[in-house]
Amino acid sequence: ALRCAAKPDSRVPSTYNGSMRSPRRACRGGAFGAPGAGGIALTKRIFGERTGDLVTRFPHWFCGNFAVFAEKEDMQPFDQHQLAALMAPRPLMATSGTEDLWADPHGEFLTLQAAAPVYALLGAKKPLDAEEWPKSGKLINSPLGYYLRKGGHDTVLEDWKAMVSWAGRQLKYSG
Repeated sequence: ALRCAAKPDSRVPSTYNGSMRSPRRACRGGAFGAPGAGGIALTKRIFGERTGDLVTRFPHWFCGNFAVFAEKEDMQPFDQHQLAALMAPRPLMATSGTEDLWADPHGEFLTLQAAAPVYALLGAKKPLDAEEWPKSGKLINSPLGYYLRKGGHDTVLEDWKAMVSWAGRQLKYSG
């Protein structure tokens, strides 16, 4: 499935959708740990879902040591862009809704921007084909893909269409 973990095969893409209950699934296949916060947005940006929110509401998602960083995200020795970079050179996509401030759609895009240099180092010609955060409805169809739609914390048909279109291009499917 598109939303499942990427395999070690660089031809297999992985997607992250802002509404996934466990977005770590998308990163775990290529990286070997869980992101901080609950998604792919930069944790140290201190916006939306915070570490304290997660360890209070969903303690079963994390090891006990993660609670040390509640309200101290700036002290974490890592951030989401480093885990996203561990996916390189495998394609990685993030999707989100404009009203899903808990997932921080702009922070998700910033994560992809920060991971792009590693993708470039490993041979991606244009790892993220956008210099600025795109308006909703525009698919960024590059190895680091991004799609923002109007709406909230959900996965809707529009997300699936964007993910399938993106994966088709990344897999060079012409059917």
